[in-house]
Amino acid sequence: MENRTATGMWLELSKTQQAIHSAIGAQACIWFWRPPYEDVDGAVVKAAQSLGLTTVTWDVDPADWSRPGADVIVARVLTQVHPGAIILLHDGGGPRDQTLAALPGILAGLHSDGLTPVTLPRLLADGGYPGVAIAA
Repeated sequence: MENRTATGMWLELSKTQQAIHSAIGAQACIWFWRPPYEDVDGAVVKAAQSLGLTTVTWDVDPADWSRPGADVIVARVLTQVHPGAIILLHDGGGPRDQTLAALPGILAGLHSDGLTPVTLPRLLADGGYPGVAIAA
């Protein structure tokens, strides 16, 4: 977050929510956010909570943004993944053909390991996921 004052963090998150609502409609329900670069602390979490956002980070980062190749992305995900894991994959910021090409292998590997991909709300439904940041 660029501006680390409480007011600055709240304004940055609020402006982002407004931009999303402008793009996809005021009825859009925005519950979760991921801090870029996992740059988060208690003040950031509190600012997010004041806007009704749950701060969620990830467990598995295959560094797909670095374009290491689809096979490397698949291998990195499947060696790090575990039940309840959140996998970080990028869909913007440059060409994502390798990430897209890796998805069938990731999904096949998850299924062969007995893991089923679910939505974030379903994953967090039990309230026991350690990646959800709780403000102190």
